[in-house]
Amino acid sequence: MESAVRRLPEVPLPAGQKAVVLGYGLVGKACLHACLAAGVRPVAVYTHAQGADTWQEGLDAEARRLGLPCFVDVDLRDPEQIALLASWRADVLLSFYYRDVLPEAALTTARCGGLNLHGSLLPAYRGRAPVNWMVLHGETQGGATLHLMTRKPDTGPVVGAKRFPILPRDTAFDVLLKVKDAGVALVAECLGPYLAGHRSPTPQTGEPSTFGRRTPEDGRIDWARPASEIINLVRAVTRPFPGAFADLPDARRMIVWWAEEAPGHDALAPGHFSGEGLRGPEGLPARAGEHAGPSDAAEMVPSAGGPSAAGGILVGTGTVPLRLVDVSFTSADSADADSGEEGAEETDCCVFRRTRGPR
Repeated sequence: MESAVRRLPEVPLPAGQKAVVLGYGLVGKACLHACLAAGVRPVAVYTHAQGADTWQEGLDAEARRLGLPCFVDVDLRDPEQIALLASWRADVLLSFYYRDVLPEAALTTARCGGLNLHGSLLPAYRGRAPVNWMVLHGETQGGATLHLMTRKPDTGPVVGAKRFPILPRDTAFDVLLKVKDAGVALVAECLGPYLAGHRSPTPQTGEPSTFGRRTPEDGRIDWARPASEIINLVRAVTRPFPGAFADLPDARRMIVWWAEEAPGHDALAPGHFSGEGLRGPEGLPARAGEHAGPSDAAEMVPSAGGPSAAGGILVGTGTVPLRLVDVSFTSADSADADSGEEGAEETDCCVFRRTRGPR
């Protein structure tokens, strides 16, 4: 991982430097411990309730283990909560993937203000879900930025930044893990010098871009788009996110968890299927356990590893065909009714041999 900040010699902290840590998920947990390792003492933890998966864990259990007071889903716009925040007399507020924007009144409660870890190289990809947006847009470089919090989110001066590569087969979750590692390194390198007055934040430079919150509906596949764009969409929302999907004419929703280009095959019209796993004259992907009829090309064998290295469903796109090597099916109606962030429950699943290759 390449650092975009110069490593400084260790700077002794004044005795008793205190932080209020506001964090969530695996990034928040890792950076809470990085704060401790940097010699800054957390005096309170603010977090959110446990999400639908382990990587979305709140920090309340970890705070209890460390003997720290913890507050879950607190409204920091409430004047009483601002007064409580001020009572900690913290030197700094540290936001590590905390999901709420802190009001100005909260930022003034700490001597050195507040620092936020953002999952991109600011000013690019300001806003929500930066790792998903970066993968969706096919970026080959990503990073994390530790910056001073100001009234407008993600616009404050930079304390430190760290760059890393995004590889062609990296998913958004892979990139999130890289953000976690970059965040831990930034806390280790930058927090001490900043609190000791030896590192001054610098204004953001470069072309800014801002993106909003993503929803499961943003995973809908347009088969007329180029194959490379569809692959990027799959990488951006595959597990543990809700997944890229297409609704089939038989009222099922096909969720695509992994796909690869298949340039050696005959061209197919966008959205037309071919190859293994087809059923009936309409040529739709089969349900798990179904067999193709006499007029179909092949049958689907829904077992781990798939029928062959060349197995999978082929589908036409705006450029070359795609091989769908990891798919599942659910009812389109039930998927539409499910408004949860984790998407609809899988009812059928077929994994052909998925090869991630070198990373």
